Amino acid sequence: MDALLDTVISYWWAAGLIMSLLWGLRAVALFPDDKHPRWGIFYEFVFNFAGCLAGWCCVYALAVRMRVVLPSPQNLLVRGGISPAGLTGQAQNPPSFTGGDFLLFLMSFLGVTGHLPQAMAGLVSSIEKLAEAAAKKISG
Repeated sequence: MDALLDTVISYWWAAGLIMSLLWGLRAVALFPDDKHPRWGIFYEFVFNFAGCLAGWCCVYALAVRMRVVLPSPQNLLVRGGISPAGLTGQAQNPPSFTGGDFLLFLMSFLGVTGHLPQAMAGLVSSIEKLAEAAAKKISG
């Protein structure tokens, strides 16, 4: 597990930049804007590039967090040395996955798959509609 996490931590930037560029280019091809062709192309590219890059940054943060949290032979507090059964002792840092880890995983999954920008745009749109409905109800 440590080798996989070390690989993700070492090469995340290369994979993140390449995949983010590809997602940005894919968005330009899939969502053409006929009203404002130059600004539409720039907007779609940057919107999806940034969303995918944010997902890869979350992958990096999650990998670093998992490396610290997961028990490994280096993290064991050895009490009594090595027995015939292997290392003995208790984990010094037992796994403590939090809600923040779940949010990192969710954002990394949405970002890497290219759905984070649309999810965030939908969330902002929903909040806007909710605020409009509340304002109408308050104003009567």
